[in-house]
Amino acid sequence: MEENQRLRQRLIYIRHYFPGVNIDTITDEEFAMLSEEALWLHQEMTIARTNNMLPAR
Repeated sequence: MEENQRLRQRLIYIRHYFPGVNIDTITDEEFAMLSEEALWLHQEMTIARTNNMLPAR
């Protein structure tokens, strides 16, 4: 994935998981922190969805 695609995806995750954050007013450090948290949340949600789709044993 190219760098600009990665940043765009992180921006999408921030807007999805933290809709109250004003992207225009946060610092680069805050963006980095929020994007890591948003990525983690996205991965956790993906894992949870995958586990819900597996048949019960």
